[in-house]
Amino acid sequence: MSLQHAFSVFRTRFSPFVFAMTWLRTRAWKSLVWSTPAIGIALGAAAVMSESAAVSDGDRLNRYVAAAERAIAREDFEGAELRYRRAMQIDPSNGDVRFGIGVVTAQQGDMPRAVQQMSVLAEERTESGARAAFWIVEKMLESKNLSRDDQRLLLNRLERIVEISPKHVPARLELARRYVEAGFATRAVEHMKAAAAEQPEHLLLLSQVYTRAGQPAQARVTAEQASRYWTRRLEVEPQNVVARMRYADSLMALNRHQDAVDAINEGLRLGNSPELRRHAGAIHAVLASVAIKSRDSAAALTLLSAALQYDPASVPALSLLTSLAGEQDSSAEARRMLKERLAAGNVPWMIHLLLGTSAAGDDSAEAERHLEQALALNPKVPETLNNLAWVLSAQQPPKLERALELADQAVSLAPARPEFRETRGQILVKLMRWQDALADLELALPAYNSSEALRPGVSKIHDALAAAYAGLGDDQMASEHQRLAAARGGSAALP
Repeated sequence: MSLQHAFSVFRTRFSPFVFAMTWLRTRAWKSLVWSTPAIGIALGAAAVMSESAAVSDGDRLNRYVAAAERAIAREDFEGAELRYRRAMQIDPSNGDVRFGIGVVTAQQGDMPRAVQQMSVLAEERTESGARAAFWIVEKMLESKNLSRDDQRLLLNRLERIVEISPKHVPARLELARRYVEAGFATRAVEHMKAAAAEQPEHLLLLSQVYTRAGQPAQARVTAEQASRYWTRRLEVEPQNVVARMRYADSLMALNRHQDAVDAINEGLRLGNSPELRRHAGAIHAVLASVAIKSRDSAAALTLLSAALQYDPASVPALSLLTSLAGEQDSSAEARRMLKERLAAGNVPWMIHLLLGTSAAGDDSAEAERHLEQALALNPKVPETLNNLAWVLSAQQPPKLERALELADQAVSLAPARPEFRETRGQILVKLMRWQDALADLELALPAYNSSEALRPGVSKIHDALAAAYAGLGDDQMASEHQRLAAARGGSAALP
């Protein structure tokens, strides 16, 4: 018999309650009346002692859990597990304790055991089970390339979590995000409404989901609610940077652009916050993108100039300047502004990348010079590697071996980027490495077909595939790709 079992037997046999009941059964009924006061006292003592023992167990469990949490805070995961195990001896079914054991098991590097522990807990229809299920979801989300079956399983897990725990905000947000990305914004509304009801800071996200769902009136009402919520927060905490940025965002959603800028400027007067300056730059970049879509290059340049005054390293502003550098009526001014940023020392590798990219179609030598400098300053940026590879392969005479070396590096850094696969595939076609070219080009083609931004490049991929199949002697496939290229505006004949 184990020590723990022996102690349990002792407590059972010699508990005050059992003693009192045994005493009662062995008394003569004649003496019962005279013994009543003593019986009352004995039973009262038993009740008090039993209640005291229960409170003691609860207190001890809470102390162990608190000690485990303190151990986790100082990254003593072994000590945390020991304390959780002691708490589990008191209440083996406690879901919070079991969840804690799963967490510290994972922190100690035993992920398979942690997943097994969490999977068992996740089957229970309890709040702790919902927490465990979401922990598993988070581990699944760490994998960037989920299969369709995994994505379906993930969605089912999330739906089960909110069925068990309707107020589980992280699960609601993840479901809303996934439904929006899949084109089911109407289904996302339900989850965003539930999330915003629990945490009003998500009202602006709800407004954006209403917009995606084609409900502009409801989107505006919700944006106004968000504006009022953040106004109240700022009345209490005027220097709260996050609250001020969200307030400005809600004003932007209501098309109150100048009010949004004024709100940021008011915050900057209270304290020169880098986050607010970056946010002001981003707001002006958004307004500039609207001006670009309206073909108002002059307004766009003015807004981008303001964006860069707030945030000289604003990536959105610099990227938009690059697009304007390719426009005939704004190219000179856009390039002047980029070079001004470069001379000031603002993120030089990025500006060299942008200048090189914008010059690629006009001046191969200038493009190569800027891209080589960008590469020297930051050699691990796949966009730089890819764009330089393209420039070197397109110039006369082409530098194909160096271009392939750069394209290989770009693909190794970002294997899922279809445009990098397409660049390498085109280079392999020029090197007459037909089979290798097919692997990249046929991998890139579906992504180009499904992306509005990449779709203009589909005809060039068909052209290259026609050349590759012709080189392999497959005239039927070459002819089919030739036909598709012509239908997309590509070459009418094989190169």
